[in-house]
Amino acid sequence: MQEGVESQRRFVADASHDLRTPLTVMRSEIDVGLESPHLSEREARALLESNRNEVEQMARMIDNLLTLASIENGQLELLRSPTELQALAREVVEDLRTLAAATGVRISASGDTASVVADRERLKQVLTNLVENAVKYAGADAQVRVSSWQHDGEVGFTVTDTGPGIPAEAIPHLFDRFFRVDASRSSARQGSGLGLAICHDIIEAHGGRIWVEGQEGDGSSFAIALPTG
Repeated sequence: MQEGVESQRRFVADASHDLRTPLTVMRSEIDVGLESPHLSEREARALLESNRNEVEQMARMIDNLLTLASIENGQLELLRSPTELQALAREVVEDLRTLAAATGVRISASGDTASVVADRERLKQVLTNLVENAVKYAGADAQVRVSSWQHDGEVGFTVTDTGPGIPAEAIPHLFDRFFRVDASRSSARQGSGLGLAICHDIIEAHGGRIWVEGQEGDGSSFAIALPTG
């Protein structure tokens, strides 16, 4: 019981920190803009793009928090419709291209043209979480690839990165709530430990499965499989 309370306290603190960080960046950049009345068009555009990136990161955090609340209340609603996976993968990559460029990571999308009847926005949320995590943890000069596929009555995505990989002892716990890989193993700022758990719950609600492969020092690969029937 006490462990659960401590986990929730840590989550509240981490979520608050995660939201405060982009707000602090935005405020600092806005202050710079206000104090520099003679910004060039290029400088002004760079400032606006940076602020937009921070807003988008906050929006993704809030989406995760709202989804968690729905899951906790047993009210996760799926609005299913025909969804083309390759198009969705390309959309997510484009949405995260600015973040990737800022961290020196190259991202791309490819694969089969495959369709499934699913909640498109929920799938986009899952894929965005996976790609964003890969970008954050892969490190500068790494590559992140998103592939759509279909095989043996299933369709899905695979998100592969050339980063430092995941410790073997951490893999069985990656989709547990509040679990976080040892912060000393990565230069990326640690999050609340809920993103992958939310991905798991959304995919499970679709009747699908999600898993990870890879080894420490040799990148990682997260995969989502959804039934076509």
